[in-house]
Formats: sequence, structure tokens, C-alpha cells
Amino acid sequence: MIIESIPFLQLPAVQAFLQAFEYASESVVITGLDVEKSEDRFLYVNQVFLQRTGYSLEDLKGKTPRILQGKETNRVVLDRLRQTLGRGQIFVGQNTNYRKDGSEYIVRWFIAPLKDENGKQVAWLSMQKAVSPLPNLQEEAMFLAAALNQTADAITISDLKGEILFVNTAFTRMTGYQMEDVRGQNARILQSGKQARSFYADMWDVLIGGETFRSTFINRRKDGSLYFEEKTISPVLDHLGEPQYFVSIGKNITELMEKSNSYANKAYHDALTGLYNRLKFDEVMARKFASTWPPSHPFSLVVMDLDNFKAINDEYGHAVGDDVLKQLADLMLGKLRHNDMLVRWGGEELVLLVDDDADTAVRIAEKLRQAIAAHEFDPRFAVTASFGVSEVRVGDAPERMFARADEAVYKSKHAGKNRVTKV
Repeated sequence: MIIESIPFLQLPAVQAFLQAFEYASESVVITGLDVEKSEDRFLYVNQVFLQRTGYSLEDLKGKTPRILQGKETNRVVLDRLRQTLGRGQIFVGQNTNYRKDGSEYIVRWFIAPLKDENGKQVAWLSMQKAVSPLPNLQEEAMFLAAALNQTADAITISDLKGEILFVNTAFTRMTGYQMEDVRGQNARILQSGKQARSFYADMWDVLIGGETFRSTFINRRKDGSLYFEEKTISPVLDHLGEPQYFVSIGKNITELMEKSNSYANKAYHDALTGLYNRLKFDEVMARKFASTWPPSHPFSLVVMDLDNFKAINDEYGHAVGDDVLKQLADLMLGKLRHNDMLVRWGGEELVLLVDDDADTAVRIAEKLRQAIAAHEFDPRFAVTASFGVSEVRVGDAPERMFARADEAVYKSKHAGKNRVTKV
């Protein structure tokens, strides 16, 4: 059912597909090209979409898919959607939508670009599958409560939105929350704010993909105190392989973490600058490349090398050089976003892991370059730096990604230093 026509939709072949979509068992939507502006208006929806959402064709005229969003719509997923579509790539994801009457439902999207006969991208085709919650899940969880309460591990059962349906007595002992405190609450009630937004984004990427997520969580008890939990979260899939709800099993490892914290701090941090070291960098990169692949959102490396640093050491001594490096670390940390990771690679070379695309990484690198050039490290000399930027690619490996960024630094040096180069 065409809402707003464009020449592409009038092509005979396209008309044939639109007729076929009317017999599809799931929702089909076609929208305009740019999802970040007002141009993403509805162009076409099938009958299933109208029945599922309660909207009429008249309701949808001049409107965008934003009318389907509400308070439980995951903004992280929407950001990923915009980034992926902005690169002209296919997006697969899951989120909470809202019907005209305000009721919510969970939808799984497959969104692909549509191109005309000249290969020009003109619209987006979205296939939308509603994911039904498991009926009587709370009753079934309670049926298992007697057995689950015997285990020493904290167990949580939640739905696709992360709302808690069941917790066992070990969970209560660990968190201080009773069943009645948390039932119907989102699991984010336990978040301490000590872990980056990207940590939870990566978790949801893995879970929605039907895989198990394992990590250490820094959570907050009912009384406000923090604890470390080694947790495994697994999706329970239906016969079609779609996630239906999540089961979390966790162990309290606070005492172990407190004992080992001083050792871990020394193992993962550079003694001079306090920045993360190569060991920590290697672990983080290995985790990124071992999770969902290809990654559902981009990340980039920025390699930075101080210009003429050897001359500073030779003329003024290594103590002065060390002071420059310590000032540099403090200066850069003060300019970075909370989820970007700064590493001392060795000598005067630093590496920045940016959870974003290369263009964003270039803007961050340019901001750092200007800040370094403007900062007075020592009145006797000026300090500048050369930067190289590389974004993760299909079929990539940590070594190849780093080698590209390192090569870009060399190009910056060769072109006159004190500049940013992207490869």
C-alpha cells in the first residue's frame, strides 16, 4: 500500500514485488533514503504492518518510523542502525516498538538499501518480524524456583527487554534485593555506572545474535555498595532460533578481585604514565575480534608518535623526556571520551582505541594534535605529534589493523610531521 510515491516505486518490476509483499506473513516497510533527517518518511507498508501497529495509511502520511519509538526503545540500537545505514550496509537488529494505542511489541529488523536501474540508492526496504514473548514465562520460572534456589550461583531470568521475571535466593544474598523488589524491573537496576556504555552495547550485540555472553560485571547492591560478578548470560531460543528470554548465572568474585586488584593494576598499566599498556591493549583487541564478526559497529585505531622526541632526550635528558610523556598522558586523557582507550605502546608512541568510525577518530586525533601543539610542556622547546588512523575492515586482524595505522603515522612524518593521516 503506497503512502507516498516516488518514480522508483512505479517501475513494473517493483510494482510486482509490492503486490507480493501484500501476501507476506510479516511486516514490510519502505522508507526514504536518509534515516537521520526528515526524508525517511513512510513510502510503503503492507497490510500486516497496519494490522500489527494499529495505524492507518492516513495516519502514516508524512510520518517517519520515529512514531513507533517510545521510552523502552533502545537508543544504542538506533545509533547502530543509523551508522550502518549511513554506510549503505544491511542492518539486522532487534528493538522495542510501539503501536498506535501505546502498547509495545518487540520487532526484529532486516533493513537493506533499494537501488534504481542506474544503481543509485533511493530507499530502504525493511522486513520486520514480531518476536512474541514466551507465554506464562513467569509461571514456568516459578515452577523451577525450588530447584534453582538450591544453587549457590545467582540466577536471573529476564525477557527480551531485560525486564526481570525471576531471581533465586542466591541472587538475594548477593544483591540484597528480594524477588518483589526486582520483578518487572529492568536488569540495569544493578548497573554501577563504572563500566562503559560500549560494554553493555557489546553484550546486547552478542545476546541478540543468539550467542552466550561471558564477562565480569561491576554491579551495585541495594545498599549502594559495589560488587564484582563473574556472569554468564545465555539466550533461550525458540524453534526458529530467535531469542525468547535470557538466563543469567553469576558468581560473586569481589573478594578475589580485591585481592588481585593491585597485581592487575601493575600488570595492565604503564609505570611512568599510568596509561594502559600493550598487555591490556592485546586483551581488549582479542576480545573485540573474538566477539560478533564482522562487528556490528565500527572501531578505529589512532597511533600517535611524538615528533623529534629523541632530540629532546638527547639535549635535555631522559628526566625531561619522562616529564613530557607524563604531561602528554594527562593532557590526552582530559580530551578523550569515557569509552575510548589510551595505551602507551612504547617509548614516545601511544595508541588510542576509538569505538567509532575512522572519520570520528580523525576528528578526535585532530583535536589531540592541536591540543599538544598548543600546550607548553617546557619553555625551552615545542612539542608536536604525528597521527595515523585506521578503521577495522572485513577479514581484518589486530596486527593488520595496527600496521595500517602505523603506516599512516609514517606518512604523516614524511609529509612534514604534526598532522593526521587516515588509511
